[in-house]
Amino acid sequence: MPSELTYELLSVVGSAASVISLALTFAIFIGVKKIRQFYIFSARVPELNDQLSKIISQISEHLNSFSGSTTKTHELLAQADVSLRALRSKIKNSDLKRSINHALKGIKAFDPPPVLWMRKSSSTTTEQKTRLENIYLVVYKINTQSVEDVKQSHWEK
Repeated sequence: MPSELTYELLSVVGSAASVISLALTFAIFIGVKKIRQFYIFSARVPELNDQLSKIISQISEHLNSFSGSTTKTHELLAQADVSLRALRSKIKNSDLKRSINHALKGIKAFDPPPVLWMRKSSSTTTEQKTRLENIYLVVYKINTQSVEDVKQSHWEK
């Protein structure tokens, strides 16, 4: 017949095993999450970089013949906005996230609210071109940094 000491020992061993298994579950959860983030980053970010490169090229071409805020300008900025938001959710680099937030604010400031679309813009064509050039440079910097982060990630496997 088992003694009370045996029951206490089994209770302590069971409790220890439960704590150890909980710790292992958390460690595995964190490891799987990191692996998932890495593969999402490796699969999706290069595609987003390609999209941003195309948008940057189109903005550059548009700047060469810029004659004021047009539908084309707003289409390009909308595409950049969507791509930047998707990129922001996939990256870990906090400096790059800050740059993306800065670019998104610039895009939002360039794009007037829907109510104001009916009114004539108070900013001059030169001011609009300067703002678009600033957005272009920020998005170009973000794309370049993101491409470098992808290259660096291949060494961190």
